[in-house]
Amino acid sequence: MTFACLALVDTTEKSWQTAILEADTLFSTTAQHVHPGAALKPEKKLRELALPEHDNAFVLEFPKAGPYALFAHHDPTVHGGGLSREGKSFTPSRIERFKHAHTHDSHVKSFTIQVNGDLDLDKVNVWLEDLLARDSDRLYRLKGFLAIKGVKQKYLLQSVHQLFSGDVAGAWGTEPRRNTLVFIGEDLDQTVLTRGFLKCLV
Repeated sequence: MTFACLALVDTTEKSWQTAILEADTLFSTTAQHVHPGAALKPEKKLRELALPEHDNAFVLEFPKAGPYALFAHHDPTVHGGGLSREGKSFTPSRIERFKHAHTHDSHVKSFTIQVNGDLDLDKVNVWLEDLLARDSDRLYRLKGFLAIKGVKQKYLLQSVHQLFSGDVAGAWGTEPRRNTLVFIGEDLDQTVLTRGFLKCLV
């Protein structure tokens, strides 16, 4: 079972949506395999849990009290599984199930652009306007975090076709200021999109 556990800033809807986007990005990366008995902790890494028929328990250690979100490819409560705390089973305060958006159409693909460094906001706006004007019919979804010059917080970017939204989403903290964009669409030119995005760097 592939999973990731992330610490939330608070229990607001904005914090939850930010965690969903971070998890969505993580699930496009390669998972690290771990075996039963391993001690896990909330971190921005994807894990692949080995689940033998017997003795398949994992310990998730939380460094402090607070809200956390667990994301998994499969419901951990199926096939006799579950969540327990101090030996007693429990139900999370919030559960959401997401439809896996996959397709067998060879024209549809997803890819990720990741690059460190600050972006020029004016250049980003021009690039986005050009992208949506040119590719909105083929761009099913665009999502990610941006590091804007002069802005201490992450900038959360989401777009579905021509519908676009953006907002600050918490401080970078000790994280590197890494721009991450995930594209899902049909016949998208990854080379052209990457080249255009890199021109937005300061």
